Amino acid sequence: MRMARWGLAIFSLWAAAGWAQTPQAGARWVDPDKAEPAGTHYKTFYSETIHGDVSCLIYLPPGYERETGKRYPVAYWLHGLGGNQRSGAVFVAGLEAAIRAGKAPAMIAVLVNGMRDSRYYDSADGRRPVESVIIKDLIQYIDKTYRTIARREDRAIEGYSMGGFGAARLGFKYPELFGAVSIMAGALLDDESVATSMHPELFQKNFGGSKAYFHASSPWVLAEQNAAWIRERTFVRIGIGELDQLLERDRKYHDMLERLGIAHEFFTVPGVAHSSRLFYEKLGERAFRFYEKAFSGESVYQAAVELWREDQEADLRAEGGWLTVAGLFWLKEGENRFGNGAGNDIVLPAGPGVPERAGVFALEGGKVTLRVQPGAAVTAKGKPVETLEMHSDQKGAPDVIALGDLTMHVIERQGRLGIRLKDKNSRTRTEFAGMRWFPIRDTWRVRARFVPYDPPKRIEIPTVLGTVAKEPCPGYAAFTLGGREWRLEPVSESDGGLFFIFRDLTSGKETYGSGRFLDAAAPKDGQVTLDFNEAYNPPCAFTPYATCPLPPKGNRLNVRIEAGEMREH
Repeated sequence: MRMARWGLAIFSLWAAAGWAQTPQAGARWVDPDKAEPAGTHYKTFYSETIHGDVSCLIYLPPGYERETGKRYPVAYWLHGLGGNQRSGAVFVAGLEAAIRAGKAPAMIAVLVNGMRDSRYYDSADGRRPVESVIIKDLIQYIDKTYRTIARREDRAIEGYSMGGFGAARLGFKYPELFGAVSIMAGALLDDESVATSMHPELFQKNFGGSKAYFHASSPWVLAEQNAAWIRERTFVRIGIGELDQLLERDRKYHDMLERLGIAHEFFTVPGVAHSSRLFYEKLGERAFRFYEKAFSGESVYQAAVELWREDQEADLRAEGGWLTVAGLFWLKEGENRFGNGAGNDIVLPAGPGVPERAGVFALEGGKVTLRVQPGAAVTAKGKPVETLEMHSDQKGAPDVIALGDLTMHVIERQGRLGIRLKDKNSRTRTEFAGMRWFPIRDTWRVRARFVPYDPPKRIEIPTVLGTVAKEPCPGYAAFTLGGREWRLEPVSESDGGLFFIFRDLTSGKETYGSGRFLDAAAPKDGQVTLDFNEAYNPPCAFTPYATCPLPPKGNRLNVRIEAGEMREH
């Protein structure tokens, strides 16, 4: 009974979103609609597989006709269920704009005819060999007809929805052909869902009604089978709308790739459900940053670290990032007045919408209550408030209030309650020159033994406030540098990962004086990877109003770690 309800739930989810796997009528190898969305050219090629013609759309980058001696990388774009080759118009429009803005490499795009509902398989009965047409005929046609760089490092495959499933399938089945795989809102059916979410007629048409036929070549199985080939040779990303009902399935696939050690980018697009148009429009030029890395000639590892570093800086510069932190005010028992007037307990920066007196934070019995001065435009979650009990950051996300360009929330540290102030127009943010890093070197990606404590213990972590916190420590990582063994003790993270706070002989010289942070995945088989190329500065390196932890005694290394983030100045 439980399984029946689960199957119905899956089918309802797909149907509600308009993705019910029903048969699609009218699929043809040659699309009778010869429309050419802006920038594309309608073409047909002869397929030895079907002994007939097949259509596609081709996009050629600016300068292709003029620079006749130049060759280009290629991306194959796969449409979703019920779509056709013209569905890639939004991809081409974004690519054209990104190339002209210098935000994407000049590249050829091929919009593939996926026969509406093929899942990019060869059908079990042999009547619709879509996979073979793409792999054996289309790629050969493109490389013979256009000035491509005909090698895997300059060939990518991307798709949306069913096309994302197809990109994962073909990209991971043929890693010798594709150096980059981009899975956008992938409708990543697995063994459990394939028979329940597909219309029986379509399940029969594609897979002969056989779960075993589906399983043998599903993207889940192929990633496992070819992980050694894909790992550090193939650029991979997964992107999906934050409101997309396929999010959890794509996140599950992301988790599997992490388990397999396949480096990849995983991101969500805020405010977007299952819509290729909104997805690509919202992403804008970011949709094509992936190809700058994939076609750069860099190693997958180096590009992954560079992308991680770019994301670190983007988070730091964001409107709610550490560069906006402009004040920290510890509350006294009773009323704490705030506003831009000098007589307030909490003096706010002058600015539009910030009055001389804005209200009070009343601390009574460990609780903080906001009481707003009449006329002050204070909001919470976008709505005006007059009074509000403000929960701290101790147990999840705190309550945040806004006043003009300022935001405030309550923090709790070792029993003390305070107001953290953020100002998106702070000079620290507007004048920030950028993060500085040591060059990426593979030698600083260290494989360490992980020795667990039995039982786990708690270690003392000092803080910049002069307090000491006792945090859970599951064991220690032991590794060799310069012919000597070193040890670092981490703090346990809620997801099983490890958080290291360390100091070394570069601290106070090339790197931040108090030390740096390093994250690592959970240990596996007694091993853990410490990638010092991703060591980063604590928030205190950017604002005096952070409450950073400091390295425990055992994590002060008498060796130079010339990797990761450097001092800002």
